[in-house]
Amino acid sequence: MLTAFYMVRMWKLVFLGGPRADAAAHAHEGSVTLVGPLIVLALLAVVGGYRSLYPHAFAGIIGLVPEAEGAAHATILAVSLGVLILGAGAAWTFYAWTRRIRWRCVYRECSGP
Repeated sequence: MLTAFYMVRMWKLVFLGGPRADAAAHAHEGSVTLVGPLIVLALLAVVGGYRSLYPHAFAGIIGLVPEAEGAAHATILAVSLGVLILGAGAAWTFYAWTRRIRWRCVYRECSGP
């Protein structure tokens, strides 16, 4: 639940929030020395994600990973989605509420915590 909470918080700060400093307002993309390794890592992640390219290479390790089947699979899915919705909803509500309080304090007299 905390992971969902903090991921929604991060998403709201990064994509819905404004810059918090002058330097952030004038930020620009990184140079090739920063972007180059990220591109290499992204390509390796995509290639590494295709198990069909090397099905027998990691068969011993992949065979050790337990997989839920039938009703257990549905239960795990339902619990995971419930925790996700609960954590994300709590973060969305909490940070929307604190933003309204800050907004009121900027444009009006703010009294109390």
